[in-house]
Amino acid sequence: MKYGAIFEIVRLKDFALPYVTSSTIARIEWNSATLSIWFHESGRLNYPRVPERVYKAFLNAESREQFYKDNIQGRY
Repeated sequence: MKYGAIFEIVRLKDFALPYVTSSTIARIEWNSATLSIWFHESGRLNYPRVPERVYKAFLNAESREQFYKDNIQGRY
C-alpha cells in the first residue's frame, strides 16, 4: 500500500500541525527542532534535535511508516 503526501494543515497559534493520511501515524508536528509524532495506537512520541529538513522529507515521503523506520526511529 502506498501513501502520498496528502495532508491537512490545522493552524494553531504560530505553527502548523499536519494531519497525515497514514494507517499508523495520525499527525506530525515540528516545532523548535522537536519532532512530535502521534500514532493511532500508542499516542505521541517526541524526538528532540530533528532538523527541519528531516521533518519536511517525512511529510513528503511516499510511505511515512517506512520513512519513520529508516530515518527517525533509533536515530533521535
